[in-house]
Amino acid sequence: MKRKFLAIIMAMVMALSLSVTAFAATNAAGDLTITALGVTFENDVVSVSSGSQYDAYYSYGQLPNGTNFSSVQTKFVFSGSALLINGVQEATSSPYTTTVDFTDVVSVGVVNGTTTKTYYVSAYPSTFTVTMNFEYENARAFSQMAGTVYGNSGMLDAVTSAQKATAAEKVLQMDNMCAGISSLTPAQYRTLTTNVSAGDTPYELLTAFKDARANFTFDGSSSYISAIGVLDMNSTATMSGYGAGGWMYQVTRGDQTVVPMIGISGWKLIPGDVVTWRYTCDYGYDVGAPMW
Repeated sequence: MKRKFLAIIMAMVMALSLSVTAFAATNAAGDLTITALGVTFENDVVSVSSGSQYDAYYSYGQLPNGTNFSSVQTKFVFSGSALLINGVQEATSSPYTTTVDFTDVVSVGVVNGTTTKTYYVSAYPSTFTVTMNFEYENARAFSQMAGTVYGNSGMLDAVTSAQKATAAEKVLQMDNMCAGISSLTPAQYRTLTTNVSAGDTPYELLTAFKDARANFTFDGSSSYISAIGVLDMNSTATMSGYGAGGWMYQVTRGDQTVVPMIGISGWKLIPGDVVTWRYTCDYGYDVGAPMW
């Protein structure tokens, strides 16, 4: 009974942890306020996972269309002993104004004592380009595995032949979906670079993907995606009989590749973001982002 109860709780945690939103970072010790062209940038702090969980800091602002983003006069107000831009110390006193190239994500560090808080900063117009793709190789590996033990969480039920067969059938259906357009290879089908609007999230990107790719389907809401194609929480492994599978999104932004531990409604897209939806059979352990 204890194991069954734990499985229910874990399933709830997985769903809820991917439905909460990011929260604004207040300008406390080590923080900064950025303004450019009369726009005050919005600061966010988001719990992310990349092997381990930590807080990642972001700052972004929508600037007028027609802005020369390669040369933007920008003011930094910071509370710390030094300001770093792309790893180079630029100032030791606040405020500091300089010209910034926002054609790519800018790393801004605030030194406070012996620590440095790094913000990933972006400025953008009303529309810009991002990329989305999806992959389900963990489901394929699950369907082809030998033995009865999957993953390394140590929490899953023994894998049965019936579960492997179900997973293999669903993987085949996913493969057929991705091969359904003769002009595209399966890899091309799974990847789309498209324009989005300022303020859009991975949910709007999923919708754009659905509009651009015949036969592509997903289920869920702007808070939680329960299925892409035919793969959902019940497609592969179980814990005490409850599905341990699901979809998690990974984002490459600048030199960061992380799994945000928030719902998609809390992740604001910026230019150049690459959003990858990855299927997990083991509560995120097999994508390097365990849910707990």
